[in-house]
Amino acid sequence: MNTLAHVINKALLIIVVMLGFNCSTPNSNELFWDTFDSVLSGSVRDFRYNRPPNFEEFQKGIEIPYYNKRPDSLDKLRVTVAENPIEVDFNQYSDKFPEEYKFVINKNSHSMNYIPPKIQDYTHKDYKVEFQKNPHKNFKGFQGMGYGGMLQLSNAIINQDNDKAIVYLQLTRSRLDGFSSIVLFKKIKGKWEIEGYIPIAIS
Repeated sequence: MNTLAHVINKALLIIVVMLGFNCSTPNSNELFWDTFDSVLSGSVRDFRYNRPPNFEEFQKGIEIPYYNKRPDSLDKLRVTVAENPIEVDFNQYSDKFPEEYKFVINKNSHSMNYIPPKIQDYTHKDYKVEFQKNPHKNFKGFQGMGYGGMLQLSNAIINQDNDKAIVYLQLTRSRLDGFSSIVLFKKIKGKWEIEGYIPIAIS
């Protein structure tokens, strides 16, 4: 009986260790859960009470004052997020990366999903977010001021130390209204944060 109990206890210990390991690896999607609120609020603006940056401001990375308190009279801004990652060749943007993010070009990195698979339980106080497999196939363009747009993101590229990452982001409000940028992430005191944005294109 003692032998059986010992075997069971050892098996349980192994399971606990394995679960703990899985929770600490990049595949646990902690990058998403730590940062997606900020990605949304930093890229999907509610133009019912905010104005977008013009081309010159966007190119120069000039910050536009953002009034992030949604009036109670307004419904949540609707946003569609693509579950499937978009394919991006980051080599074409090699001249834009800060030195500490050159790991993308040097191949000292690995890739993982930024959007967790089969995500269902995400909520945001200001956005009504709907995750879809391929929303671009049925994208209808401008859907009124209550629609923030379709958000598409690439897989996350993470350095070997698992403390820096990048994601390509593309927001489309209508067929002639959108922008793309690269989001720089950094892990600070065990939590992922947005370090900055690299503007790529605006229309």
